[in-house]
Amino acid sequence: MRRKENTSLHHNYNVLTIILFWCGLVVVASNYLTIPLMSIFSEVFHASIAHVAWAGSAFSLCYAVGSLFSGPLSDRFGRKQVMFTGLLILTISTFAVPIFSNLSWVIALRSIQGFAAASFAPVAIAYVVDKFPVQKRVTTIGFISSSFLISAIAGQIFSSYISQQFGWQGVFYYSGSIYLFTAVIVLLLLPKTDIQQANRKLQTMFQQFQTLLTDKSLIQAYSIAITLLLSFVAFYTVLGDYLTEKFSLNEDGILYVRMVGIIGMLFAPFAGKLA
Repeated sequence: MRRKENTSLHHNYNVLTIILFWCGLVVVASNYLTIPLMSIFSEVFHASIAHVAWAGSAFSLCYAVGSLFSGPLSDRFGRKQVMFTGLLILTISTFAVPIFSNLSWVIALRSIQGFAAASFAPVAIAYVVDKFPVQKRVTTIGFISSSFLISAIAGQIFSSYISQQFGWQGVFYYSGSIYLFTAVIVLLLLPKTDIQQANRKLQTMFQQFQTLLTDKSLIQAYSIAITLLLSFVAFYTVLGDYLTEKFSLNEDGILYVRMVGIIGMLFAPFAGKLA
């Protein structure tokens, strides 16, 4: 009887890991959707590449700021509640992007997307710590982290393919549908966790920020992470134009080159075991 209970519990943890992996894949991919659309936006909105780049930069900046607050908010209102609310806002703002033909509106909506998408990554890690046994946490976090990495390539591939088939508006309509589907999965299949600090005050939150920002070890780790991510995004931002100018590759060829990056990212789930 006990063995059957353990098997059932193990199966549930596997299902939860798959759900969190999927959520990480599709939510974080939203950060990279506009990279293959840069030249298209430049033509459609009659704007320079530098101006169009704000469609991605605005998302990233708001994602970074939002990530600071989503964890503490989940302490007060619950992990699942914050993730689900973020997915709903992400769904609505994504569907709204192609409705407007003004670049300023697109940038504004991408900013909202960034804040909404930030509700997942920090909260998901905290959710694993709350819900999973110690022996499964590192591996599960490894899978979630790998979804963040793979999403960087998958988001670009998805955006390139859909824009070729259905235009740039189709990228956001299809993405919005995926986010809505994901929100339903989270609502129906993700168990709630106990609310950690129901009476948490904003003042306490800011005091914790001050403590973290003076931690030298964290500052070093953040510096490394920022440098790596800046290099990564910069590389993929110019990759398409470089391959076109240097090697005369068409959209399909560029798509295949982007896909090669997934090979290295497949090793990320094993980082937990190695650690």
